[in-house]
Amino acid sequence: MNVKPTDMPIEPIKELNIQTKIGEIKFSDFQLEKSVITDSKINVEHFQYEFNVNMGVNMPKNEINVNLNINMFSDLEKKNKVGYINSHGIFIVFNLTEIIKQSEGKIPNIVFANFIGVLISTTRGFLIDKSQGTPIEGAMIPIVNPLTFFPNK
Repeated sequence: MNVKPTDMPIEPIKELNIQTKIGEIKFSDFQLEKSVITDSKINVEHFQYEFNVNMGVNMPKNEINVNLNINMFSDLEKKNKVGYINSHGIFIVFNLTEIIKQSEGKIPNIVFANFIGVLISTTRGFLIDKSQGTPIEGAMIPIVNPLTFFPNK
């Protein structure tokens, strides 16, 4: 896959040739608050989502690991937590050492962002599946730009 910089002024990079594949993507956990389980239906139109992403690199295996936790709230102020969903992904980058050499000794944010985007999209599907028959059926994780998880330079 060829990755090109976006229009966002986050991290200027040259085009990278990333040789990658998905090692695994797994659903980890889904839980609703006890108070939500007894409700018949919750208006999911005003749901707010809080994304927590943790990443790690396993250089000997050329792996990038991404853990995603999404907290769900029923109000704009994020005071009424409804539940959460967690997932995990392992992405293999066959030419990881080469990418690091090309990028001043660092893995560019755009590489991480691509894998975060894949995991968020997959978790969106997990939520659709896991929420069926629950009071939050129809809740939809919004489309987000994964580059927003990185500070502007």
